[in-house]
Amino acid sequence: MDVVPQLDFSLYPSQVFWFSAAFLSLYFVVRGVVLPKIHKVNAGRVAILDEGVEMSERAYERAQSELLKQKVALERAEMETQRLLEKAQNELDEIRWCVFAMLETELEELYGATEENLERIAQVERENLMGLAAEVAHAYCTAVCGVRKIQKERLRVLVSKVYGGR
Repeated sequence: MDVVPQLDFSLYPSQVFWFSAAFLSLYFVVRGVVLPKIHKVNAGRVAILDEGVEMSERAYERAQSELLKQKVALERAEMETQRLLEKAQNELDEIRWCVFAMLETELEELYGATEENLERIAQVERENLMGLAAEVAHAYCTAVCGVRKIQKERLRVLVSKVYGGR
């Protein structure tokens, strides 16, 4: 026993045998028990991931088709909105022209009525002016000329001839 057992060459063949036996048994245990469990866990994870990927792809396709439908609906809505805006604009233009025509006719009627009223007022004022002029002439004739009996009607005719000539 004077040699350390690890360095005793007579024990090497048994050490190699037991080393090989231990590693082979460990290899078969790992290969038969541990690796199938690991493979099963990995296969489950892969299946879950594949299922998640498939669900994501289906959801993506549904989202894309829904997005396409929404785009088509949006384009239709935009076209309908544009059509309605144009229709409303045309209706507003028609209403505006009708209002302008109504205003024009009403203004023409008002202008005609105003002209008639102005002519009537001018005629009344002209008659008032002639009456006033006749009164002034009568007052002048009575005060300045000393004529007491002057016919007012003759003065009116004279004043109307003077103002009628203008």
